[in-house]
Amino acid sequence: MKQNQLLIVVICVLSFTNFNGQTLSKNNSFDFSIGYNVGALKNLEIAPVSRYDYNSAIYKFKYQRITKKEKIFEVQLDYLQSEVENNVSSLLNFEYTKIGISVASLKKIYNKNRLLIHVGLESYSDLSLYDINPNNQFVFDQTLGLSSRFSYQINQKQHLFSKLTLPTLLLRITNSNANVYSLNRFQSILWKIGYSYSFSEQLSGQLSYDFNYDRLQISNAFRELQYQVNLGINYKF
Repeated sequence: MKQNQLLIVVICVLSFTNFNGQTLSKNNSFDFSIGYNVGALKNLEIAPVSRYDYNSAIYKFKYQRITKKEKIFEVQLDYLQSEVENNVSSLLNFEYTKIGISVASLKKIYNKNRLLIHVGLESYSDLSLYDINPNNQFVFDQTLGLSSRFSYQINQKQHLFSKLTLPTLLLRITNSNANVYSLNRFQSILWKIGYSYSFSEQLSGQLSYDFNYDRLQISNAFRELQYQVNLGINYKF
């Protein structure tokens, strides 16, 4: 049911942009992808078990605009929902929902020999919901960091791309407290590498691999690791 609703949204967006495409330059694009996520979680503030594992589908929506000076502005929404499991007791398993919104602004610094490089800033808002009875828990993270994007044009139809983000500052709000952490306690990396093939001037397909890692060095230790393989479409308008 969720997949059908998501497909309806994508079809409506594509129909709308195609109707208006005659009056717009193709500096805008919309990405939709479905992936498979493998994750490991440790959050001693929420749950006593040192490690939980989860596998789930992950949905990604992204809007990107490229300006006349080739500056990139992009907004991305990620959504996953899964049951997290442990090897101690099934009674300690719970439902886990994670919603993330990232906003990036990247400036072109290099464009030569088919290689294009952008650097800039990226912020990431992340809401994690833990369905643990009797009181559900939540964690809200707001990060700010440095981001770089690399794109290599193989030929007219194919290109490789990679994006690396290193968050440097974290604001964390939970049911019980709120704190700000810098690099001495907070380490994180978000890395994507992918391949794109253009079917036409407007439509292309993408295959990507994502690696995400977060570590918080506090008394109630936090770790989260995610591997993702994503398959998606890109529509330019």
